[in-house]
Amino acid sequence: MAMNEHVHPYKDKHSVKEAVISFYLQHCDVTPESFRKLLSEEGAVRKFYQKFETVSEVSVDISLGKDTKVSRVQDAGFKFTGFKEGKTSKVVQCINQPLQTVFTFNELEYTSWKEYLPVSMETSKQIARVLPQSRLVAFNLLYIDEFYYDRDSSYSASDLFNLDSRTLPEGLTDSPLVDYHLVLSKEIGGQKYTDSLNIKVLDADLRKTVRIINSVTFPLVKRSDWLTYLESEELTDLLNYAHQANKQLLNDILNKEIVKEIGLCVC
Repeated sequence: MAMNEHVHPYKDKHSVKEAVISFYLQHCDVTPESFRKLLSEEGAVRKFYQKFETVSEVSVDISLGKDTKVSRVQDAGFKFTGFKEGKTSKVVQCINQPLQTVFTFNELEYTSWKEYLPVSMETSKQIARVLPQSRLVAFNLLYIDEFYYDRDSSYSASDLFNLDSRTLPEGLTDSPLVDYHLVLSKEIGGQKYTDSLNIKVLDADLRKTVRIINSVTFPLVKRSDWLTYLESEELTDLLNYAHQANKQLLNDILNKEIVKEIGLCVC
């Protein structure tokens, strides 16, 4: 029997459960209804997304000795939803916060970076054209990879992890339940960024599940026009770099058999 026969990636050919590109803008007045046209029959992103809805935000204020106050902010943002075989496959969401406006581009049926990145970039540019003079503060790429063990098998970290990893601390693989966080400040070509890793080993649905969350965030020293930056080579280069960094991370922390099983290569 193969050493890791009872360990399975989230999908047959890869372990990506979700990929998310996020853009953090200086607070701007977003009118959700002005984005509905992008999903009309002739809309610019209709081929990717089929459902538009506004987003409400609920806040709860709990103070000792006072009545709890619940307030709802209508039209706090909007959401695009795309479907594949009747299931939600991708989501764009805008949330207008007091100090910033956040756009996230979530891929729930990830196939490849070559498919995910162009769709996210094209949709971002169409949205940015509706928000002239919006200023970009930071952007982020996040991957959630997931593995699970057969229900009738016992958990062994060596079936999944590389015990000689440069990233994993000693003792991490000794525990059947783990919630490990690592945040590092790094730099590439003069651009500073934050590299965050979270590894969770937990019991879910009566089986052992391992969730690996890697997030790379690039803060901009100088706020830039969002659309102009979306069209720049710098943004594409940094997102490609973050994607490669995620693959290098997985190559380091996963054992060779798992790396081969999910078809991972740094290319």
